[in-house]
Amino acid sequence: MEKILVALNLIVDYIESEKDINQDEIEDMLYSIGLDYHEIRQAMTILDINSFDSVPRIRTFSKSELSKLSQQAVNFIQKLYIHGILDIDTIEDILEKCMEISGSKVVVEHIKQIVIVTLLEKKNFYFSETNSLEELS
Repeated sequence: MEKILVALNLIVDYIESEKDINQDEIEDMLYSIGLDYHEIRQAMTILDINSFDSVPRIRTFSKSELSKLSQQAVNFIQKLYIHGILDIDTIEDILEKCMEISGSKVVVEHIKQIVIVTLLEKKNFYFSETNSLEELS
């Protein structure tokens, strides 16, 4: 499970840094750091790139969400949606978790962690050592 979490973090970092998402480049990157085929498939399955409904739905951010999230965090969520990594329902789950975070604005690093946790939960993978989102920070 630890290697899959590393792979998920690397993939999310790649998505943040690249304008276009190329699945072959992602897989090559993961192979180059020593992950095997099974581990890469698991990580890619969790992200499920480009597999959401073919009928796009529109989700706008509320004023309270926009005041809680940094502009970069909003942009990153939109990028993940555009590339099919997040669907509207998953965005709702992520935004609920974001709104529960106390303190300062939610930034991209928070979003990355929340996305990974949310996608793992949706795929019925659970952290055995971690019971809450705050422990990941």
